[in-house]
Amino acid sequence: MFYNPISFLLLLPYSSITPLAEKNRFLKTKEVLQGTGITHQILYRYTTMGLVREIKIRESGHRLYPPQTIAVIKLIQRLNQSGYTLRDIKDIFFKEARLNHITRRWGEGGKERGP
Repeated sequence: MFYNPISFLLLLPYSSITPLAEKNRFLKTKEVLQGTGITHQILYRYTTMGLVREIKIRESGHRLYPPQTIAVIKLIQRLNQSGYTLRDIKDIFFKEARLNHITRRWGEGGKERGP
């Protein structure tokens, strides 16, 4: 049976998901680390594996992350504590993204909507 990984977010109190994230505001690395309690090394690992995406790198070299990054990292931590490996989590995220893409493209009725 396939479980939707996003449903794990429902187990977290809303205030703990994105306490620093405001709409249309990017998070600095320091804010992501403070909001999740992870280290630079773990954030780097998640980024290089494709689990977390950085939006852009400033000219100064500082990285910026989308507001939902804290929620994604908390989901990764929750799944990891439940026994999933990082590779498993990456597979779950990839399958979820593919399913969303297919649903957007083909819709419920099976007719292609367009690009």
